[in-house]
Amino acid sequence: MKQGTVSKTDKKINTRGTLGRLFRFMKPYRIRIILMVVCLVMGAVFTTQGPYTLGRAMDALVAVAVDGAGVLQGFRTFITVLIQLGCVYVLAFLFNYSGQYIVAGVAERTMHDLRMAVDKKIRRLPLAYFDSNTFGDVLSRVTNDVDTIDTSLQQSISQVITAVCTMVFIFVMMLVVSPVLTLIGICVIPICGLVSMKVVKHSQRYFQGQQSALGDLTGYVEEMYNGQNVIGRLRKGGGRHREF
Repeated sequence: MKQGTVSKTDKKINTRGTLGRLFRFMKPYRIRIILMVVCLVMGAVFTTQGPYTLGRAMDALVAVAVDGAGVLQGFRTFITVLIQLGCVYVLAFLFNYSGQYIVAGVAERTMHDLRMAVDKKIRRLPLAYFDSNTFGDVLSRVTNDVDTIDTSLQQSISQVITAVCTMVFIFVMMLVVSPVLTLIGICVIPICGLVSMKVVKHSQRYFQGQQSALGDLTGYVEEMYNGQNVIGRLRKGGGRHREF
């Protein structure tokens, strides 16, 4: 690379501005987003409640086998806790499924609006832009990049909300069960966070390079196939001219 030139992957990306523009596309669906957050939070509540309820069921069995409690009363308690456990897991499934369903709907509607905006933007671009950028690269931005945003919205939003809520509720549950285990977890979490930040910092550059290479590859394939079509037409036209 010549000195003074900047590659596509070396450009500094304004993450905050990009997220702000993306959230503006999601603004018309804010009611659905609020409902999604409520469903995911409730799903995280019941998901973290499951192991605690399962522990109560095991305590009921231990009371019968070890402590010599009444067998009939112990099994009644065990069955009651199992019914509660089933209700907890059913509610967790329903809330998580509803949240994921709403996330998918919001993401698809947002991507539809984004594609319409991209289409309008392309129609306003001057011809000089298409002279300096390959058709395949433009096509990759409209298809591959938008699909990447769609996948990120459907996966990242729900995963972030669920992970944060689950972490908070598990922390509270650990405090109730064992403060010592809570202290051990608090010591381990910052280490995992630092490692994750290091990995994300280095992987972001390669992800940008992957998207840039995908655009170049799409442009190359598109130009090669278009060239083959043009050569084929010229050969057919030349053959007819010679026969004439």
